[in-house]
Amino acid sequence: MPTAGPSASTPGPGAVAATIGAAAGYLLLVHLLLVSDVLPVLSLATVVAPWVIAGLSGLWSTDRLGSSAVRAALMAAALIALGSIAWRYGDRLAAHADAVLYLENLAFLTMLAGLFAATLRDGQEPLVTGLARRARDGDMPPRVVRYTRAVTLGWSLFFVAAALSSCALFFTQSRAVWSSFVNLALGPLVVVAFVAEYGIRLRVLRGLEHGTLMTGVMAYAGRDRGETGGRS
Repeated sequence: MPTAGPSASTPGPGAVAATIGAAAGYLLLVHLLLVSDVLPVLSLATVVAPWVIAGLSGLWSTDRLGSSAVRAALMAAALIALGSIAWRYGDRLAAHADAVLYLENLAFLTMLAGLFAATLRDGQEPLVTGLARRARDGDMPPRVVRYTRAVTLGWSLFFVAAALSSCALFFTQSRAVWSSFVNLALGPLVVVAFVAEYGIRLRVLRGLEHGTLMTGVMAYAGRDRGETGGRS
């Protein structure tokens, strides 16, 4: 069966690798700032900056808010509100930058767990099954459907376990130990889980055509675009 070619909007291997590298560098910087505790304000700014940038970018790019003038006004209002919060509560928040990051990280892990788990409900297509269906041009033998549903459940449990581990370490261990887990160890653990799943897939779905490991990474990276290239 012919495979779908990569779309212009689908991230390529170079873009995916650059994104992973930038994320790793950012997390290392956050860890060093939190552990050193030299510049608490900078630590706080580093923690919240990506979310502020993402929020403002989403606000600017949406078409539901009307003209660019309206969006610019809303962005200005949001920046004024953030500046006011920073002026009044910045010192207190900076003193608890680790708690801010803990809540942020917990929310992110919970969101990821919920994203996978929500697609396991009756009447929903499991997230990994949908990715595989697009990558395989709809060629989905029953064993592929069963396997991809199990993988969707596995990723949901992985992020639940990560969230629980973060909670346990935050409340029982030092800031350095907890930060080492969420900022330094969690990313490599995701990579290990991804590689392990790929190895299991080759054994469980033996006899079927598979894409490369990078094809799978690109499929996850491009899931919001609904586009992939190559095989599952």
